[in-house]
Amino acid sequence: MTEDFSLENLSSLLRAQLKMRVREEETDETAETYSLLHVEEKAVFAKRMMKYLRAVHNVQRLTLSSGFLEVLLQDPGTLSRQPPQLCNLEILNLEMRFTSGCLCSIAYLLKTSPIITTLKLQSKESNLADVGDDWEAGI
Repeated sequence: MTEDFSLENLSSLLRAQLKMRVREEETDETAETYSLLHVEEKAVFAKRMMKYLRAVHNVQRLTLSSGFLEVLLQDPGTLSRQPPQLCNLEILNLEMRFTSGCLCSIAYLLKTSPIITTLKLQSKESNLADVGDDWEAGI
């Protein structure tokens, strides 16, 4: 995500798989990798993740990586903007960690996807001692 790519019109896609990795050379990222990012980096990544969600707003099947979920809501202005509506999304596959970032992002996605019929969660180890006790507050 160090480069910004142009996504014009992907409304005809029925399936999308979006993965985020902080650095190309890191093969084994952990939740700690994302928690150590600077606030500015998290905000840039979050804006790009929202851009990608808006670009694939018509998909019926969506797969998101844990990295994507970790940074999705890290831009302070994200929740005040109009969220992308994933009105056709029926199947949502998520790689997730039990961290506040992932849990908030999952709740956010479920609120913006009214017709999900299948939700598949693949748990990944978080390696963090605490998920936080206030994760609901920002939703």
